[in-house]
Amino acid sequence: MHHRRLLILSLPGVTWQELGGTRLPHLERLFASSAMGDLTNRTADGPASLISGYATIGAGSRAAAGSSTADTAYEVTEPYGSGTAGEEFTRRTGTADPRGIVYLGLSSLESANRSQLFGAELGAFGDSLAHAGMHRAVIGNADGPTPNPGVVVQNDRALAIALLGSAGTVPGGAVSDSLLQPDVHAPYATRLDPQAVVDEFTSVWHDNSAVLVEASDLERADTYGQFTTGAQHARLRQEALQRTDRLVGRLLHQVDLARDIVLVVSPSHPSGPSALGIAALHAPGVRGGYLRSPTMRRGGFVALVDVAPTALDRLGIDRPSSMEGRPMVVRGSSTDYADRRSNLARYDIDGRFRDRLVDTMQTTLAVIGVLLAAAAVLLVVTRRGRDSRLRRLISAGALCALALPTVTYLSAPMHFASHGGVGAYSAFLVVGTLLLGAVYVVVDRATRVSGVEAALGVIVALHLLDAVTGAHVEFNTPLGYSATVGIRVAGLGNPTFAQLASAAVLLAGMFVVRDLRTGRRRAVALLAVTFLVLAAPFFGQSFGAALSTAPAFLVFGWLVYGRRLRPRHLAALAGVVVVIGLLVGFVDLLRPGSDQTHIGLFFQRVGGQGSGDFFTVIHRKLNENFASFSTHAWVVLALVGLTTLAWLVASGRLERALAWPEEAWRATVGSLVVLLVLGYAFKDSGIAVPAVMTYVVLASVTALLARAAPDPEPDPAPESDEPDAVDAGSASDPRPGEVQDAVVDGIAL
Repeated sequence: MHHRRLLILSLPGVTWQELGGTRLPHLERLFASSAMGDLTNRTADGPASLISGYATIGAGSRAAAGSSTADTAYEVTEPYGSGTAGEEFTRRTGTADPRGIVYLGLSSLESANRSQLFGAELGAFGDSLAHAGMHRAVIGNADGPTPNPGVVVQNDRALAIALLGSAGTVPGGAVSDSLLQPDVHAPYATRLDPQAVVDEFTSVWHDNSAVLVEASDLERADTYGQFTTGAQHARLRQEALQRTDRLVGRLLHQVDLARDIVLVVSPSHPSGPSALGIAALHAPGVRGGYLRSPTMRRGGFVALVDVAPTALDRLGIDRPSSMEGRPMVVRGSSTDYADRRSNLARYDIDGRFRDRLVDTMQTTLAVIGVLLAAAAVLLVVTRRGRDSRLRRLISAGALCALALPTVTYLSAPMHFASHGGVGAYSAFLVVGTLLLGAVYVVVDRATRVSGVEAALGVIVALHLLDAVTGAHVEFNTPLGYSATVGIRVAGLGNPTFAQLASAAVLLAGMFVVRDLRTGRRRAVALLAVTFLVLAAPFFGQSFGAALSTAPAFLVFGWLVYGRRLRPRHLAALAGVVVVIGLLVGFVDLLRPGSDQTHIGLFFQRVGGQGSGDFFTVIHRKLNENFASFSTHAWVVLALVGLTTLAWLVASGRLERALAWPEEAWRATVGSLVVLLVLGYAFKDSGIAVPAVMTYVVLASVTALLARAAPDPEPDPAPESDEPDAVDAGSASDPRPGEVQDAVVDGIAL
C-alpha cells in the first residue's frame, strides 16, 4: 500500500547529540515511533551547505552549490528590481507566466553542477513528483536582516531547491517575509511566525501533496553566530530548537500518522565540529528502529542522496535512473528512543574523534617507514661482523612497527572519545604496540615460527575475520573509516585492504620458503580465501580490491610453480581484470536492491544511462587518485619506501641476504609489484594504498634482514712454521652452501 501525502521536516544543522540537550516533547514522540539514522551530508562540494544540501536532495545525487548566493528563491509577486521576481525569472529563463515560487539562481546552479562528475540532474525529485500528479510546496524563510547597516542583507531561501522542478519553479508554498515576525530576543530580532507557517501548511496539505517545511529559525541562529559569543550561540540554538518543537507539534495535528509519511532530515552540515546530521522516517508499517541504505551499507547510517529515493519509494513512484541514492530500509530495534538517540550520537562523536587522529597516524607511519628504510639499508650494507645487539634492536623495532597498525584497530571498542580522549588513546597505542611487539619477539626467539610470520598472520586473520563479521574494528579507527568523511561505511577500507593484501602475499611467500611442495598449496589456499572475502558482495565487497588482487594473486600462483611471464600472459591478466569486474558486478545485480553494494548500483546506473556514466565515474576516480598526492605523509612514505625496496631488489642485495628459493622470491616480488600498481589504479584512495603496502613490506623485510645470520668474519691466519692447510677445505670453516643453508634455516617458517 502506497500513501500520497509526504511531509519533509528540514532541521538545518541538527545532530542527535544536540537533540539530547533539551526537552523536545513533540519531536521525541515522533522519533519514538520512527526509524532513525545518522545522516552523512556529503555533497559534490564536500560537507553540505544549505544550498548544496538542498540541491543534493533535489537531484538524488551529490550536487554542488551555485557561485551566486544573492539569487535565491522568491514568490513570483515579490518585488525584485524595478518589477517582480516572476518578471525577472522570465527575463533570465524565457519561461512565460511562472507560478508559485521561482529560483533566480537556476543558471548559476546548473553551471556549477555541469563541472562536477556526479551526474546530478537538478530537479529530478521535483519532476518525478510532478509526473506522478503530486502537488509540491515549500514553506520557510531563513533571511537574516542584519543589525549592521554596513553589511548586505542575505536572503536565505535555499529550501526551494529541494522540490524544484527542472524548469526552476515550485508550484506552491511561501518563502517571503510574510512568514516572519519581529522578536527582539531572537537572532537578527526576527523569527518565524508560527501561525503564518501553520496557515500556509493548512492551505497546501491535501491529498497528493509533498510539502517541505524548514525550521528556518535554526539556520538563522547559525548564521547569527558570527556576531555572538560561543555560549550565546548555543543558547540561541537551544531556543530555536524549542520553538521548532512547538511548531512541529502544531503541524503534526494536521498529519495523519497512520496514513501519511513524515521524513525528518538535516540538509546542511552542522556549524560546529560535528559532521553527522539526523534522519528519521515515520510511515505506515514503520516501527521504532534504525535506518539503513545500500549507499552506506551499515545499519544506522543513511546519506543525503537517499532522501529523494526514499520519499519516492514510499509514495510508490519510480526512481529516476540518474539518482545516485537508494531508498532507506528499516531495521527494527527493541531499544527505546533515548537509547537509539544515544547510540547514534556516539557514532558521531567517535567518528569526529577518529578524524582528529588521522593526520597524526599518517605522519607517524611515514616517520617509522623512513626509519625502517634506513635500518634495512644499514643491515645489507654493513652485514659483515655487525653487532648482534643492534640486530636484535632493529628486529624488535620492526616487529613493533608491524604491531602498530593492528593495535589501532583494537582501540575501536574502547570509545576513547568519551573515555579519556587523545591522552588515553595515545597511551593505549604505545603500550599495546610494545606488548604485541614483545609477543612477536618472544615467538621469534622461542619458536620455529618467526615473529614476521606471526605478525603477518595476525594482520591477515584479524581483517579476514572482521570482514566476515561486519567490519566492526574497521569502523571509526584511524586506519579504517568513519561516516563523518566517507560516503560508504561497510567492508574493508583502502588502508586496511593494503595491509591485508600485502600481508597475505608476504605470508604466502614465506609458506613456500618453509616447504616448497606443501607451502605452494598453502599459499594458494590463503590467497584464494583472501580474494573471496575481498570480492564477495555479502562481506561488504571492495570492487577495486577484487580487480587488484585477482591478477596479483594469479601472478603469484603462476610464478611459484616455476613458470615464466610472457607478453601474452600480461594480455591475459588484463582480460582477467575485465572478467572479474563483470562477474562481481553481475553477481551483485542479482541480489535484492536493499542489499546491493555500490557496484550493483553502478551497473544499474550504467545500464540506465549508458556508457557516459561509466566514463564519468572513471574520470572522477582518476581525479580522486591524483588528488591523493596532497597527503604529504603518504607521498613521503611511498617515495622513500619504494625507492629503498627498488634498490634492494634491483641490486640483488635483498635476494642474497634472504636467500629465498627462486620460486618463492619471484612469486612474492612479482605479485607485490602487480598489487602496488593495480591497488593505486583501482582504489580511489590513490597513493595511500601503495604507501601502506610499502610500510608492511618494509617492516617485514627489515625484521627478516635483522633475523638472517650475518656474513662470517674471516678467521685470522694461524701462526705456524708449517705450510698452511688448504683453506677452502678446512673442517672449521663452513662451505658456501652450508652458509646459505644456515641462512635459509634461520628465516624459514
